[in-house]
Amino acid sequence: MLSLEIPAAIFTLLSVWYATERNIWSWLAGICAVCLFAFIFYNTNLYANFALQGIFFIQGIAGII
Repeated sequence: MLSLEIPAAIFTLLSVWYATERNIWSWLAGICAVCLFAFIFYNTNLYANFALQGIFFIQGIAGII
């Protein structure tokens, strides 16, 4: 899973950086990070964290709209 954690962390950092620049790409980078983390949490049987990623995904979609 370490191979997916690194890109997820990079997308999270990109999302924060874009947010500080007030760039719309922050939402898309955040959604990519959420999807990767959701996949990681599901495969490691961390279902509560997986469900929390679903909430973050919905918030990301709402941010784009």
